[in-house]
Formats: sequence, structure tokens, C-alpha cells
Amino acid sequence: MKKLVLGILLGMATVGMTACSYKQGTEVNQATISKFQVGKTTKDKIISALGVPQKMTADGTDQWLTYSYTEINSLGGNKDESTAFIVNKDGVLKNIVKGKGDGGDNPLIKAAM
Repeated sequence: MKKLVLGILLGMATVGMTACSYKQGTEVNQATISKFQVGKTTKDKIISALGVPQKMTADGTDQWLTYSYTEINSLGGNKDESTAFIVNKDGVLKNIVKGKGDGGDNPLIKAAM
């Protein structure tokens, strides 16, 4: 009986810990990145797969589609990252750049990082 009660309490605690997180943006992991090919994938295909980017900027003839992602977990392991897909003037993927995010405008995110 003690083992059953202990098991139930441990299960409830585990569920409670994993449920305490805050997520914002579009997560772009390595598996997602591997679906896109430099020189072949189009801007429309990127947007179709990931949705509208949080930020779009132009740099000469190139356009940057930037997806930001922030995750704050109650037990640590926080993430703040951005992924930029650079497309050329023809709308074809030229490069993918992954890096640290800027924390956004949310003071909660900046405090947690």
C-alpha cells in the first residue's frame, strides 16, 4: 500500500514539474532544418512548413526570415534561440543561421535567461 501511494505521489509530482513551462515562438530544431536544402528550397516552402516568421528583413538582394523561440522551464534547461533562413532575390534558400535569441520584449524571459 505504501508503494502504491508513493508511486501515485511521485507520478503526480512528475506531471506537475513537466507542465510548468512557458513557450513562445516557433521552435526550429535540427530535424526541421534537415528538411530544407540550400539551393533548392523556396521561401514559400519554408513559410508553408513553419508559418510566418516573427521577423523578416532585407539585406541587399537577400531576405532574412527569422524564427525566434523561447522556452522557460521551472526546473531550468531554458532556451532562447533564433533561426534565420536567408533566401536570395529569386526566393531560393541560400543559408541557414542558428544562434542565440534576444529574449524578446518580455521582461519575464529576460529575467529567466
